[in-house]
Amino acid sequence: MISDSHQHDCPVPSDSIVVRNSTHGEYEELWLRSLGRKAAVEWRKPRDGQRARVYRAEQRVARILEDANLGSVYSTQAMVNQVVDSDWWQTAAPHRPTVEVADGRGRRSGGSVGGEIRLPRRYRTPLIVLHELAHEWVMCPVRAAHGPEFAGAFLSLVRVFHSCRARDLLSEAFITEGVSVSGRFT
Repeated sequence: MISDSHQHDCPVPSDSIVVRNSTHGEYEELWLRSLGRKAAVEWRKPRDGQRARVYRAEQRVARILEDANLGSVYSTQAMVNQVVDSDWWQTAAPHRPTVEVADGRGRRSGGSVGGEIRLPRRYRTPLIVLHELAHEWVMCPVRAAHGPEFAGAFLSLVRVFHSCRARDLLSEAFITEGVSVSGRFT
């Protein structure tokens, strides 16, 4: 996987790109452009301690909203384009000017990989698309994938591109599940 790691407010140096995630996600390998050679830099990837709580909160909201499935990759890409082409996104996430949607066949769930969202058909709902776009917005190899920054970004995206009701439901569910939210992104 190759992805730009010069994300919004990410402490990884801008002259670095993430080259590979290990199978278990414990270590990242960086290639430092400024050195012109491959240099292994190891650190413990932060524990994603909120992951289960975020998913429980999201599932709670999904049951209430009963979002319609977007269906095709084309329809899902149209929703993603609506978000990333907006002035709001261009201001909030200028480091990620495009995001592509790929078919998620062979995956058990959705996923975001540096500029690409892969979604099996059953996960192509507006709420899940916004979840994956939140990853694209705050993606940073030294932060937990579902940490407070992600939760704040997800709430903001839901408020702007879904509905205030959905944002209120998600906010309440985050409180109920004990999800920490960074106010920088809300």
